[in-house]
Amino acid sequence: MRRITNVRLPSPLSKCEGNYWWVLLDDQDIVLSINPMEHGSAIAGEPWRGDWLSPMGLDLQINGGLGLSFSELTFQELPRLFELLDQLWLDGVEAICPTIVSCDVESLRQSLSVFQEARKHHSLGRCELLGAHLEGPFIAESHNGAHCLDCLCKPNISSLNERINGFENEIALVTLAPEIDGSEEVIKRLREHEVIVSLGHSAANEKTCRR
Repeated sequence: MRRITNVRLPSPLSKCEGNYWWVLLDDQDIVLSINPMEHGSAIAGEPWRGDWLSPMGLDLQINGGLGLSFSELTFQELPRLFELLDQLWLDGVEAICPTIVSCDVESLRQSLSVFQEARKHHSLGRCELLGAHLEGPFIAESHNGAHCLDCLCKPNISSLNERINGFENEIALVTLAPEIDGSEEVIKRLREHEVIVSLGHSAANEKTCRR
């Protein structure tokens, strides 16, 4: 038997940030019971220090599926999006950050609108749509990978607002190249909106990465 403590769990068990649990496991690490921990409890066990335990997968980088591209969604494709979310649940994926790669402004904002509408129809047994992951367009041209060069742009507040104004609460994660001039200003604004910023498609050196 094994007990882990100070664990955080996703909803519906854990509705509020800061709720902690202890979990009892058998010799095969199968969960036997999940129990709430009182604040300040010193219960013995393996402390997880607030790390998350999820019975299913969380995917932060998924660009589409079943023929759908998350970067060019339309409202007519909502039924297929629900079909994809139902399939992801059956495949063991509890929630996703739908990833939108570098694309034109109109397509980006339309996809965010479709995701916003889709969240209103979440139900048990369906993969949950978390905030979107914007991969680009503030990335290095030298490391564009599969991203269309014509869709990249220099990071600045004007370009950011053009893309996300009105959708700030619909975005969870943005991947960008921090070495590009203007990125620090964009990073600061994204953090003000409580968006996580990730380094990617970048030519940054170690000093820049650490800063």
